[in-house]
Amino acid sequence: MDLTQNPFKKRDWILEDFKVNPAMNDNVPYAYHVVVRGAKRRCIHGTTCQDCDNFYRSMGDIKTANVGPKWNDNNDALPFEVVKMVSRHRDLWDKVDSPPGFGQFDFPSTQERIKNKEEARVMKKRMAYERLYSALHDKRWLFKNEELNKCVNDARYTLDQGVFLKYLAHEEKE
Repeated sequence: MDLTQNPFKKRDWILEDFKVNPAMNDNVPYAYHVVVRGAKRRCIHGTTCQDCDNFYRSMGDIKTANVGPKWNDNNDALPFEVVKMVSRHRDLWDKVDSPPGFGQFDFPSTQERIKNKEEARVMKKRMAYERLYSALHDKRWLFKNEELNKCVNDARYTLDQGVFLKYLAHEEKE
């Protein structure tokens, strides 16, 4: 089964195609923020913020090796995988960014509205493919369709890895 796009709906993945995995979340079926301290914190995946994104962009193409991050080497790690390993920001669930134009107090012009809608569309697409990556790898998210979960558990699927490079590259977060 090809999971590059939703095989049942014949469209790209959307946020509503996924659900929280209760087994990875203390049997709670929704994502929530919890404070984790001490040694357990090191086991939680790293996230990023706008300042970190600016830092990674200024350093160039970030890759990883067995000894830690190195820039401009030939390892095939995706940028978001490196961030999960080296970031100081740690949380069980990624915080959702505010929608584009959220902090504006004036009415947006037509051009600003069009730009905000496009940025929101890209942000939703990126979040959906982050959930797809999680459903296939770390299982924090599951497919709502149980048949797809069975295919993943039995390794009976194919996937064009280019979708992760296309939608999950940090350069899109500008």
